[in-house]
Amino acid sequence: MTRGRLYLIAGEERCYYSIQFLSDMYPQLPNGHGSEIIAAYLRRQIVDEETMEAFVCDKHMEWDPEDVRDVDDDELVTGTAYPIVIRDVFDDYSYILNCSDRESSAVIAGREVMIGRDEMMVVHYADVEQRIRRSDDGLIMHLQDKEVTTCINALDFYARIFTGQYDRIDKTLAWAAEEPKAFCKNGITRERLYEAARSRVFQGTFLENESFSASFGIWSEETDKRGVIAYEILQVIRNKAAWVKNHKGGFSIDYDDPVIKSQQPEASCTCWMEGEVLRQELFLNSTQADILCKALEVSYLLYSVRLRNLFAHYTDDKIVIDIVGIAEKLYRGIGFSNEYRDQIVAVWKKALLIGKAT
Repeated sequence: MTRGRLYLIAGEERCYYSIQFLSDMYPQLPNGHGSEIIAAYLRRQIVDEETMEAFVCDKHMEWDPEDVRDVDDDELVTGTAYPIVIRDVFDDYSYILNCSDRESSAVIAGREVMIGRDEMMVVHYADVEQRIRRSDDGLIMHLQDKEVTTCINALDFYARIFTGQYDRIDKTLAWAAEEPKAFCKNGITRERLYEAARSRVFQGTFLENESFSASFGIWSEETDKRGVIAYEILQVIRNKAAWVKNHKGGFSIDYDDPVIKSQQPEASCTCWMEGEVLRQELFLNSTQADILCKALEVSYLLYSVRLRNLFAHYTDDKIVIDIVGIAEKLYRGIGFSNEYRDQIVAVWKKALLIGKAT
């Protein structure tokens, strides 16, 4: 158990602290929830009491699903006088955000610690472990070579599941399987389980009783907007990379102009070759950065064969989660390469820290 809490300095005499989260509150990926707090700070998603309450309420049951404390939503965040005082260090990690317009302070285990204007501190027990500031350049992600491909593949898989293409789970994992015969052994059974899960997720639509190879189109009204935004980002990254690699163009979809149909502006991307190395600068807004991070997390969960956690990104139906949990067990004993998963974690870390000053 790695416990933690979120603190907000919103202004003079305006400070708040969250309920204590009970597990995995360290800042390191792949499982540390603290990384999401850092990302929310960098994207200005926590700036006042209202946004802090919304964030904590959203994360409470996601991070502590087995929490038996009888706490109402309006008790998840508590106001307190300035300065923030952490007398007894009961938390492994404290995340202190200064969103006021001036330098402020916090008293940690009897010691006053200054925190700059618009700065974030990560405190491990009573010691300041990190000081984080936002970049003045906005949300920019620098990518090269395999990192570009990793983002494209993650966004593609993330979007396809929203369209009902559950067959992509086995098709994608097959690339990482070290023993093809063992992987194929329960393939038909897994397909039937995914088909059952899909019928329930898309209950009331034509996919409920359609063949497993059927799906919605990405622009369908039935496709979740998160899948649409993911596909829009993918198109921009893919298109820029294709034209830089081959100025003459080609006939594949990679060369087609991006189609934007969501309410989000088109992501901006510059791309160039540095010798033999492909480099990209990707400019995103807060929503797009969130979608990219979620796509990378879903791909990490896929290659880790944690399908129950993966499907929690798509549904809260416990029966569906139980069905894919059975499918998850059918992968036991199959060896999978860690190469893809390690590449994803490295890019995921970059994505979470978009907007951090260097």
